[in-house]
Amino acid sequence: MCAKWKLKTEHDFSTLLNKINIVMTGNIANPVTYNNLVNLLVSLIEFADYIPDAQQPMLTKQAISQLNENRDEITKENLINSISLLEEEYENKPHISLILLTTASLSYSNVMRDIRIGDTRVTFSRVKPRRFVTDRTDQQIRGYIYGRLPQNYTYLRIYTKARSEHEGAEKCLYTINYLRGIWNYILNCNRFRRTHIGREKPVNQILLGPIHTLHKLDGTPAMSTFWYEPTYLEPVNLKNVTRRWQIIREQEIKIRRWISSRPHSKELENAFRKYAQALDTWDMYDSFLKLWNLLEYLLATFKNDIIINRILFLIKDRNYQRLSLQNLRNFRNSYVHTAKSTDDVESYVYQVKIYVETLLQFHMLRDYRFSSICEAACFLDNSKKSEKLKNKIVGLKRELRNISHLQHNVRAART
Repeated sequence: MCAKWKLKTEHDFSTLLNKINIVMTGNIANPVTYNNLVNLLVSLIEFADYIPDAQQPMLTKQAISQLNENRDEITKENLINSISLLEEEYENKPHISLILLTTASLSYSNVMRDIRIGDTRVTFSRVKPRRFVTDRTDQQIRGYIYGRLPQNYTYLRIYTKARSEHEGAEKCLYTINYLRGIWNYILNCNRFRRTHIGREKPVNQILLGPIHTLHKLDGTPAMSTFWYEPTYLEPVNLKNVTRRWQIIREQEIKIRRWISSRPHSKELENAFRKYAQALDTWDMYDSFLKLWNLLEYLLATFKNDIIINRILFLIKDRNYQRLSLQNLRNFRNSYVHTAKSTDDVESYVYQVKIYVETLLQFHMLRDYRFSSICEAACFLDNSKKSEKLKNKIVGLKRELRNISHLQHNVRAART
C-alpha cells in the first residue's frame, strides 16, 4: 500500500502547500510554524499500515526536504509520490532486535512465565537486570513524572523486532497494553463498585509503571528518548495474582485464540487496548469519557439513540436500562459541552464499564462470525425486528390454528 490523500473529493491544498514552500525558501524561520504545517499534512495523509505513528511526521519532513533539495515544487502529486517512495524504502529496511523495559503493579512470582505473541515476547523479573542502563537522570525524569516512583513493581521486558526504534516501542507498548486489557477485563468483570475507602483510584488493578525505556539486546539504550505515562500520580498497591495466575493465563490464552481466529482480530485487539487505557487513569471524568468512546467504537456509531438501542438488545429489564443509559448519555453531553461535574462520577464510570464489558462479551460469542465490529454492531439493530417477528409468529400461529379448526369442522360436517 502506498500513501494517499484521505480526502476522496477534490480539495484545495494550494494554501497549505504555498505556506510550506514559503517556509522551505527560508522566508519563515519559526520551527513551530513548520511543525504545525507538517502535523496538518500528516492528518490529511493515509500512510501504509506498517508506518508507525511517530514515523509519519519524520517521513513527511524527509519528503519535503528531498523535494526542496531537488528544487521541485511541492505539489499535491509530488509530495504524495515522494512519501510513497520513502514508505517503500522503510518497508525494505532490515529488522533490528529491541527490548522495551518497563514495570507493572504486579507482585512478582515464580509462576510468571514468558508470554509470546507473534514475534514479541514478554518476560517478568523481580528486579531490573544489571545489563540495562539508561542515560536519563532522576532530574530529567522529574521533568515528566512528579509523583513518587514505584519501588517494588515487577519488571517487564518486551522483546521484539522492528525496522526502527519507534516501530519497536509502538509494537511493545501495543502488546503489553493488549495483554493488560485482557488481564484487567478478567479481574474487573465482577466488580460493580469500588473496593477501597478514600480517594479515587484507577479501576484497573494491573497498571504500567510511569517510565518505559527502549534498549538493544546488550542492555544499552537504543535511543535517548523515553516514554512515560502522563496520567501517573503515585504507585498503587501491588496486585498479588500468584494463586490466580494460572487461571488468568488460561482465560487470557482462550480469549487471544478466539480473537486471532476472527477476520477483524485487529479491531478486537484494539478494543481491549482501549479498555486498559480507559481504566488506567486516576481522573474519573477522563475514564468515563474514554469508556464512552469505547462504547461508540464497539457499537460503530456516535449517535446516542442508536448506542442505547443497540445495547438494549443484549440486556434484560430494558425499561430500567433505557433510563440508566439515557442518564449516562445526558451526563456525558453536559460534561463535554458545559463542564458540568458531579460528586459521584465514579458510579457513572462503573455503570459504563458494565455496558462495555457486556459488549466485549458479545463480540466474543462463538456462534457468530462477523467480518468487522461494524457488521457485529449492525446486527444489534435486529432488536426492533425481533419484536416484529415475534408478533408475526404469534399471528401466523393463530391463523394456523384457525385453519386447522376450520378444516376439522369441514371434515366433521361431511361425515
